[in-house]
Amino acid sequence: MSIFIQRSKQFLLIAILFLFQNELKAQSDSYVEGMPAPEEVLNKIDDLNPVDAAAKKVAALQDHLPLILETIATNGLMNEKERNLMNAYKQAAGDFKNKYESDPALTKKDKRDFNLLCSKYANSGNLQDDILRGLVSADVRKRFNDTVNESIEKAKPQGKGNKPVLIMILGVALIVVAYIMKHKLNRYEFNHRNSSGAIEFATYEDSMWHRRKHGIAKVLYSLGLIVLVIGIIMYFA
Repeated sequence: MSIFIQRSKQFLLIAILFLFQNELKAQSDSYVEGMPAPEEVLNKIDDLNPVDAAAKKVAALQDHLPLILETIATNGLMNEKERNLMNAYKQAAGDFKNKYESDPALTKKDKRDFNLLCSKYANSGNLQDDILRGLVSADVRKRFNDTVNESIEKAKPQGKGNKPVLIMILGVALIVVAYIMKHKLNRYEFNHRNSSGAIEFATYEDSMWHRRKHGIAKVLYSLGLIVLVIGIIMYFA
């Protein structure tokens, strides 16, 4: 009986997790209903210049609408519903482009202009704004803008307070102290050299202390460099 109860609990837990996962999935890709069908894109995008209009349709289907899907998709990973819609957009873009370019009434200049405009509109912020305002639902527009703004905020340097700056100041201070010590030691040696070039000290202890000061200056200089580098890394991390 205990095994049966245990198995029943496991089954119930799995069922709850499955239902919860499906509910999250439904919520995460519900925005897809607010995306336009490829046929709607081809019908709604227009321009006084037919070549411009054709290039905008291709750019919208091939670049901008897939970008919107990729941006909103959870962690940048699209589910089957989102992938199917993206594939439909790109398929419609390819079909429309092939049909447009095979039109015998199209001149060589028109074809050249068409390809140049396709590249231009693929990176057009104005066309993207027009698509967000006129072709997608308010929910899609809000999700896209929120995701973009969130990415911008994450890319901004995070406030670290004054700690890195204080660490860099400490590093510089140690280097300066080491330099001053070294400068005084060099001046002492210059002023106390005899005719044979040897440095004269009053006592043996003075000579040992002079040598220790050289060691201390070297340690302070190395420590200052290490602290300075740590501060710089913390500042730009």
